[in-house]
Amino acid sequence: MTGKYPQRRGPWSPDESFRLVTLINKTGAQNWVTVASFMGSRNAKQCRERYHQNLDPSLRHDPITEDEAAKIMDLYHRYGSAWARIAEQLPGRSDNAIKNYVNGLVNK
Repeated sequence: MTGKYPQRRGPWSPDESFRLVTLINKTGAQNWVTVASFMGSRNAKQCRERYHQNLDPSLRHDPITEDEAAKIMDLYHRYGSAWARIAEQLPGRSDNAIKNYVNGLVNK
């Protein structure tokens, strides 16, 4: 995206996260190009990923339970690294959270 605002990389500030949630509450989580244009410093992909991986109120951020862990490993052995497919079976958990959980176990 070109314009008067340079594209920012790296971690999101608390202010950016707050602005993103505020914009989504006003415009909805549909048109990420529009959301990004109001954000100014982040592109559409960054905004979409930040919301769906971290800020969506339907996401759970508590530790994965033993039951969830067993289900994740069963689905991982069945589907491999199809994280989105696995996440569909675990409401409130993002595909990225599941991937990080499995990779954390594998890399120990």
